[in-house]
Amino acid sequence: MKCLKKCIIASIFLFSAACTVFAVNIEYGGLSTSTLSAEGDSIEGSGKTNLNTKAKENITGWLKFPILDDGRFNFAGQATITTEYIQKYEEKRQNKIGIDLDLFKFTYREKVGSDSSTSVTFGRFAYNHLTNVVFSQNNDGILLRFDAPKVKFGLYGGYTGLLNQQNAKMVWETVENGEPTFKNYRELDKDLKWYEHLYEWANPYVTTSLVMSFPYLFLNQTVSFEITSIFGARGPADVHPEENRYYATLCFSGPLAPKVSYSVATTMFTEKFNHLGNLTQLSFTYNTGYKNAAISLTGLYASGNGNGPFSRFMAFTSSSATYALDAPEYSGLMKIGSSIALKPLHCLYTSAGADVVFLCPDPEKKHGGWIDHDGWQWYAVAKLQCTNDFSVSLTEYRYYSNDSVRDNGGATLKVTLAF
Repeated sequence: MKCLKKCIIASIFLFSAACTVFAVNIEYGGLSTSTLSAEGDSIEGSGKTNLNTKAKENITGWLKFPILDDGRFNFAGQATITTEYIQKYEEKRQNKIGIDLDLFKFTYREKVGSDSSTSVTFGRFAYNHLTNVVFSQNNDGILLRFDAPKVKFGLYGGYTGLLNQQNAKMVWETVENGEPTFKNYRELDKDLKWYEHLYEWANPYVTTSLVMSFPYLFLNQTVSFEITSIFGARGPADVHPEENRYYATLCFSGPLAPKVSYSVATTMFTEKFNHLGNLTQLSFTYNTGYKNAAISLTGLYASGNGNGPFSRFMAFTSSSATYALDAPEYSGLMKIGSSIALKPLHCLYTSAGADVVFLCPDPEKKHGGWIDHDGWQWYAVAKLQCTNDFSVSLTEYRYYSNDSVRDNGGATLKVTLAF
């Protein structure tokens, strides 16, 4: 906590100094985001519903300003205070409060010739892997970029140990009751006071990534690849990961017809170079030209143990692959689906979709096969942009599993106000 206090004081001092020096060109504002969600399913034979509810309030302040008058060197910052109330079925209500420095980045950009540029970004900012699955989160690091019409290059390095674990959950594999399982949150001492949970140091890793893209390389097709390495490190948290992870991704995308485009990406994963996991994503999109409507067909495969030549795939950033009750990670499953997005009014965005889900269990433990049908899901989203500063969105979803044990359904209402 002492280290955190020093960081907060230093950040406040830097913000104050920057605001004083650059007050003439400073832009600032805030956001209030209120989220209310409920999910669960009926308990078979009991007539009850295991309903879980959550209310969350985010208050965010942001600012940005140029450091150089010509706009080549800029700063952007954002901080958030979060309060959260969680009521799980037949459990005591949990009250949480957290603070986070979401954004604290400096960007320097220089033109090279008439149509190319180089840039350096450093500080805390979001970095997204080509797949948006392997790595997609805030991080403290530096990104070097070169952008030209025929080639784009990026080199990234970062460190996760200073992040707030509440907002940057990372996946690691552990063993519970003799079975391997994924965890995305380090268990903390429940005897700690509420204010001692304000900022929880994340598991420390060093992350590196090299990405190259060749737009319109042939027949208007774009070819991209990314190599990512992640190494266990040490940090303020009382945990010292020792595992390393390596990912290599190849992606093709582009138009197939005037209104049809596609994207296909495959990622190979390994930890000790004695096995390979695989993540493959495929999508086709048809832009109808009517009300900005787009229809998509998608497929995804994340290998499990014993899937032919592959072993279990494991992403780095935690995210739910389906709406099932156990919120599985992207590992040991296959998903095939379709969706439609439509903007019937200039202020209204809607989308809906459905997926069929298959599990890829260890063949030695289930049915002797490498794929089993698990269930299907549907989801729908509506967002109303009432004014430039006020929006309301509603998301509803439902998952139907074959054995009904993992059935789940829910809805989320989000209201955002800018000020």
